[in-house]
Amino acid sequence: MSRLLAGAAALLVLGCGGTPDPNQRYSLALRWSFADGRSCADAGIYRIQVRDTGTLVASVVLTRCEAGRIGASGAATQDIGQVPGGERSYDVLALTAGGGVLYRGTVTVDAAAQPAADVVLYYSGGAN
Repeated sequence: MSRLLAGAAALLVLGCGGTPDPNQRYSLALRWSFADGRSCADAGIYRIQVRDTGTLVASVVLTRCEAGRIGASGAATQDIGQVPGGERSYDVLALTAGGGVLYRGTVTVDAAAQPAADVVLYYSGGAN
């Protein structure tokens, strides 16, 4: 009987792990909008870059800005790849064809619990 109780206790401890496994990865997809209501073309945006704000775990460049813009015809979430579980913040940068940052925003999400998120991008005046 004590062996059965010990086994049940071990399963309970394993099932209630407080911190996510950093090696476990989850798909994350994003959609974005511009705070001033512009389209990608109106804003002069060529691509979207997503970076992990902690350590550089993911740096993804999406070259079809309108494909993920909220309100664009046929737009849908855009996959940024596999990211670690647990709540993390990502910088989302809207870049010109020359690489200048015109808009930026931050989204905080746990991809294990929420595989898709929306982010609002704010004009940054070309600051990098």
